Amino acid sequence: MFCHNCGKEIPDGATFCHYCGAEQTAAKGLFQANPAGNGGPSRPEYQEPALKPAARQQKPKKKWTAILIPVLVFFICAMLGKFVIAPSFRSDSGSDSTAASSQPLTEIEELQRPDDIEGGETDSTEESGTNQAYTDLFLGTKIIHLPVMFGMDMECFAMKDENGNVICRDYGYQGDQVLAYVETWYYPGITADQQETIQAYTEIAKEDAAGYDGVACANITYSYNEANEYFVVKYEFTDLDQPANCQALYDLGITTGADGLSLSKCEELAIADGFIKR
Repeated sequence: MFCHNCGKEIPDGATFCHYCGAEQTAAKGLFQANPAGNGGPSRPEYQEPALKPAARQQKPKKKWTAILIPVLVFFICAMLGKFVIAPSFRSDSGSDSTAASSQPLTEIEELQRPDDIEGGETDSTEESGTNQAYTDLFLGTKIIHLPVMFGMDMECFAMKDENGNVICRDYGYQGDQVLAYVETWYYPGITADQQETIQAYTEIAKEDAAGYDGVACANITYSYNEANEYFVVKYEFTDLDQPANCQALYDLGITTGADGLSLSKCEELAIADGFIKR
């Protein structure tokens, strides 16, 4: 070992330097700067090795790889399943199913109609409760007549006049009491370029609607359906269980009695006028 004061070599474990007499217990084995003027070699003071800047500023590594790797594995598996495994299952499912899936949707539906299945023949007219003659009346007209009356039963009638116009009468009732009556007139075959015809029907409908001003139960609407090429006028009468409303319709000549509308009587008159019951 060396003396921490004079720097000369002395026996290991010596308590005092036999050259300068300095006690050696303060810093065993560590060099300190030699005091000036003692004649000993100057030793650098011991310092802890400095860390390199890069090492001092090093931060824990980001853990993005722990997230990215599972995501990539999942994505690769999904692609393999979609483009490799799934096609092989489809190809193994048999030629019959492949042929069926390649058919157009309309052909598949055609094969699955009820009357093509043994014992599955059905009468669509009977199922829907619609008279075939009533359905045929609308053929070729592009008219879509969907009467709806909430909270009551319905009976519907329709006919064509000599000009090909379609008139519909719809009754909402409870028991034999008519609660609502809707008469709809359809004028088909009017194209969008027939502006004079459309305007003429509009003016007539406006004048007709004006005749019902002041009648609380009446609502008259009219419009041109460009998509299906027809002009439509709808006369709607509601709350016919109220005596005042029935009286108002009687005064206008719409009904034959002021004491309310009977469904059986309305049906009888409609059929007599040439209407077909739905």
